[in-house]
Amino acid sequence: MMWSMQLCLLLGFINVTTGIRLVNGSSCSGRVEVLHNGTWGTVCDDGWDLTDAAVVCREIGCGDVIEAKSYAYFGQGSGQIWLDNVNCTGTESSLKNCRAHEWGKHNCGHHEDAGVICNSEFPDEIRLMNGTDSCSGRVEVLYNGAWGTVCDDGWDLTDGSVVCREMGCGDVIEAKSTASFGQGSGTIWMDDVKCAGNESTLKSCSSNGWGIHNCSHQKDAGVICQLTVRLVNGDNSCSGRVELLRDGQWKTVCDDGWDQSDAIVVCRELGCGSVVGPSRAYFGQESGIVWMNTVQCTGTESTLKSCISHEITSCSSNKGAGVICQRESQNCKQVNSSLSCSGRVEVRHNGIWGTVCDDGWNLTDAAVVCREMGCGDVIEAKSAAYFGQGSGPVWMKNVRCNGTESTLKNCVLSGRFQQNCSHEKDAGVICRPKVRLQNGFNSCSGRVEVLHNGAWGTVCDDGWGLTDASVVCREIGCGDAIEARKGAFFGNGSGPIWMNNVNCYGNEQTLKRCRSSGWDVQNCSHYKDAGVICQYSYTFINDSKSWIDALGYCRTHYQTLAHILNATAQKYITQMLQDKAITDGVWIGLERSMLFSCSPWLWTSGPYVEYAPWHQEFPKDPASMFCGKLLKEEQNGFGWTDACCHERLPFICQVSFSSWFNEISFLIACSLVFFEFLSVKESASV
Repeated sequence: MMWSMQLCLLLGFINVTTGIRLVNGSSCSGRVEVLHNGTWGTVCDDGWDLTDAAVVCREIGCGDVIEAKSYAYFGQGSGQIWLDNVNCTGTESSLKNCRAHEWGKHNCGHHEDAGVICNSEFPDEIRLMNGTDSCSGRVEVLYNGAWGTVCDDGWDLTDGSVVCREMGCGDVIEAKSTASFGQGSGTIWMDDVKCAGNESTLKSCSSNGWGIHNCSHQKDAGVICQLTVRLVNGDNSCSGRVELLRDGQWKTVCDDGWDQSDAIVVCRELGCGSVVGPSRAYFGQESGIVWMNTVQCTGTESTLKSCISHEITSCSSNKGAGVICQRESQNCKQVNSSLSCSGRVEVRHNGIWGTVCDDGWNLTDAAVVCREMGCGDVIEAKSAAYFGQGSGPVWMKNVRCNGTESTLKNCVLSGRFQQNCSHEKDAGVICRPKVRLQNGFNSCSGRVEVLHNGAWGTVCDDGWGLTDASVVCREIGCGDAIEARKGAFFGNGSGPIWMNNVNCYGNEQTLKRCRSSGWDVQNCSHYKDAGVICQYSYTFINDSKSWIDALGYCRTHYQTLAHILNATAQKYITQMLQDKAITDGVWIGLERSMLFSCSPWLWTSGPYVEYAPWHQEFPKDPASMFCGKLLKEEQNGFGWTDACCHERLPFICQVSFSSWFNEISFLIACSLVFFEFLSVKESASV
């Protein structure tokens, strides 16, 4: 017995729930007709394309589009022409939601009737809802033209494996119960499902019978299947080299002909939102098996395997295709930390932000979070509201990861609904960096280095600009970018030059998500290493004060008087002072004890001076001068010298992290754009 009841009129197939039908073809191909005001009518082919046709295929449950047909390919209709100049974005659940002229307004004849050919000869009879990708979610089946759920009584891995195979996914990972992917609505079609494991469809398994159950939607069954596509060598699970599961083996996709349309499909299939950019060998070449096919996607397909592919004898580029995706909305976040890879963990469920209870929260759980979001290794799993108490619901409790999961959603937990836990127990995390600044004059300036394949390397300054620098500054929690430095301003690095021709939009969360020429640059030298100066640096105060009063001002409004720890800092301050009218000098954070005439020079917080470009007049009076200043030398340079602490001079303040962040200034943050795994979507979205 067919699950989906269809009415055959005029050799057409009607979707009884949405008012759309295909005529003069098959169940998944034909002339498109829509029902309006009780009357069927056709659609004009003006502007009709694959994007519009894809909406029709999805609406009638026929999978991906193969062709958008025009010029009455399936014969001329009669009566009304209801729609003209249809312009879909591709995300609509119904053709009626697409933009078009008003109903019945057109300049067409029936010789222009639009049609579609979809890739499934039979309508889909099973779907996964509210999952994070195309192979996870709440199981729903189609019966008598209506979608309904499956009760979790007796639901196990064997049943889940049948669903995974029917959906065209890989092996089953987990059979989920208790509405793990949110409660459905409408009818509960199946209960006490018992599959042998070799069935091709879930409907072939035994059960109590259609609609016979003793369940509520709190017991809706779900499944997590292995995807048939994955991204490797990226900085998170939404970027990397594309690999496809074929014949039980993971194979690299050759980048011959790889383009934006192909990348769009991969991002959609993985639940990773929109594509930032396709890439060729950006994430390294796999030395293993290459899938010897070229891919030609239209961009409307739901999975990469649905795209047209052509067998090839060799991969001419000998490189693997890659992709960088970016979620269109943030559904997990970290708050109350200047470092974006540290903070209180919050997740969004049912459109509401909530926290994670620290019961059982440990390094293994936190490591999954760090890895999933593109941060480095975990440093600490924080508990007891270390980053402050959140508000609203506590969504998760007793999270138990084994450490191998690629996403937090795959960890075991006691439930995905509001928990009996107070905000005094909100969980947090601190992760290691994947970008750092070296040889700067403070923690917010320096040569940019990124971590790739376990090794630190530099960034070439070809095309390096303020937009790129702003991404770095934001990533490490240092505010806005002041300068993008070129020409190894902070000294030559060593080792690999990982990135070149970096081209950031400016809204990326990490530098590794920006477009570039690829890893391991061969046409650049370390004398072109890129650097940044972020807003946490030095500020010249043109107000004459004694050394003590200047120190007090800096500590009140900034951090302290300037420390000049190396030649880079000296060079920067010298350039900063070039246009200033300075005659008697400028206070910096140099001081020494008044108890001994030979006491050593210190910086204000206590460290001894090691780097010291003294002025040619130094020392002036070791017996009575205990404070340090910059004094102009020949050729517009500045040297250090001793001065009377009561002298009134302008001064330079140092802006940096608070003392707590100085202790962990090696941390750099990769902004957490967690996979949506708790967001319950509208049932109309697929």
